[in-house]
Amino acid sequence: MPHAARARAFTTLAGTWRISNFIGPVIGAAVIAWRGLDASYLFAALTVVAAMATLRLTGAWRTRRTPSPHPHSRARDVMRDNLATLRSLGLAVGLTGAVRAARLVVIPLWAASVGVEDHTVSLIFSASAAVDMLLFYPAGVVMDRWGRVWTAVPSTLALALGTVALTMTDSVTGVTLASLVLGIGNGWGSGVLMTLGNDVAPSTGRDMFVGLWMMLADVGGMAGPALVSGVAAATLSGALWGVGALGVVASAALWRWIPSGDKGDADAIARGASASR
Repeated sequence: MPHAARARAFTTLAGTWRISNFIGPVIGAAVIAWRGLDASYLFAALTVVAAMATLRLTGAWRTRRTPSPHPHSRARDVMRDNLATLRSLGLAVGLTGAVRAARLVVIPLWAASVGVEDHTVSLIFSASAAVDMLLFYPAGVVMDRWGRVWTAVPSTLALALGTVALTMTDSVTGVTLASLVLGIGNGWGSGVLMTLGNDVAPSTGRDMFVGLWMMLADVGGMAGPALVSGVAAATLSGALWGVGALGVVASAALWRWIPSGDKGDADAIARGASASR
């Protein structure tokens, strides 16, 4: 993709996931209402098998191209050469991954704690995903025209706000409204982590760097639910407030290390990694 359309390309890729994230809970709600919660796990397993079968039958599987030859870079060399970026903006990406993953846990946990039925929780997820799904392309346009910071920071703040707002609800309506805020936050940040990773990736060792970059987001995605479960053992509301605080920290880190007005210039982001605004 042309550099000027990079963010829209990644947000569209992320948007395909969001469309599925909307469809899945809608079907799941129907399955739960029909056959109970256990049946929804069977449905999920069947979708995985169907996905593998579909992939195997596509023409793309039979016409896979061999990547063009390029120098191989070791992970430790790439980490050493890009340490300033990885320990600053990369840290912000990890924190963002933690907050995003936590949203998948906090909605059902809090809904269950206030007595929302299982199939209704699934419908709440689908409502949140519907808002999420509608925002991926506008977010890409904003990133390409005005810079990554205009989606990255508001997205994480909205995730923090939505998580904290859950603690103030005790009904289906309240949980749904808070979940919609979470959907707005996640949708407005569609594709931004992948876009930033490709912005700052070096020309040599690019594939290894992108792999390490997404691993940071995945490590955060593992830590977020772990934080919720650990604190929730004592107090669920405290766990949600902790995620909210983490979201604020992530927003501050993104604000500091993504240069204001940047539109994907790798050199500018690298400079921003070693200096505050």
